[in-house]
Amino acid sequence: MIGLAAQEIVRGLVYVTGATLYSQCVNPAAEPQAACMSYIMGAIDLEAIGEGVGRLPPTLCLPENVPPARLRDIVVAYYRANPDKRQYSAAGVVVTALAVEYPCAKA
Repeated sequence: MIGLAAQEIVRGLVYVTGATLYSQCVNPAAEPQAACMSYIMGAIDLEAIGEGVGRLPPTLCLPENVPPARLRDIVVAYYRANPDKRQYSAAGVVVTALAVEYPCAKA
């Protein structure tokens, strides 16, 4: 579980920054890796919920059976290439990173 010390508080809302997520994802210890993978999977779930209720168009189209470690590697590579994004909420950047790698086909 991500402790409050590793989170940022802005206007009463608590969110995980990209810097926090990145540090967890590059830490080889089991607990930070579990937090990293869980956060990424949660961001994907949140995106799917938004699409499922019809409020958002699909922004990423993951193929079936992508290993969570592959998703982590994509997010880490995106943060390495875009370190300025680490200051923002991690959820949106996770979706962006994965959408770059797995875009949905244009109709």
